Amino acid sequence: MMAASQRDALFTRLLRSASLRANEILSVPGGAARVEAIADDGYSEIERLARSPLADDQLLAVALRLNASGRGAGQPIIARLAQYFHFPAPSIKVEAMRRSIWSEQESAGLPLAAARREVARVESRMSSTARERYLELRAHASLYSDLWCDPRTGAGVEARRLMLAMVTAFSARSNALRGAARVCEPAL
Repeated sequence: MMAASQRDALFTRLLRSASLRANEILSVPGGAARVEAIADDGYSEIERLARSPLADDQLLAVALRLNASGRGAGQPIIARLAQYFHFPAPSIKVEAMRRSIWSEQESAGLPLAAARREVARVESRMSSTARERYLELRAHASLYSDLWCDPRTGAGVEARRLMLAMVTAFSARSNALRGAARVCEPAL
């Protein structure tokens, strides 16, 4: 039960952060046009964010896409994001996404080395105590186990494969900290 509440708290924190970042981007003159403009590499800023395996980038891409679509216009971005993610994605779409990524994974494998690097990057921004990192890594593993196959994020196949591998990497890293986290736990 504790893991679910930590996962929900992490998701809420990431939604708030994405909405703040989106507000900053969109508040500058021409910000909305800039994130939608196609760059020389053939991608817009929104598409580039959707190609990232990081949940905060994925959620920022969703926030910017919601703004571009006009969906929920007049509401604060945080309210639009919360409403967008309020109900789970249709299970048939989630299952289709899973099958698509699993079939790709069977032929190409999971990018575990890249996943470990991304997890190390996320962990480097976390609290300093082993217990706090252990709990936060577990929450990330739980969140990524839902997000990698969530069609609402708009992530590409490569990002989803990496996110799926990151579930394993987050779990492995939290398990490695488990012993140190117990040492830090207060006695009951």
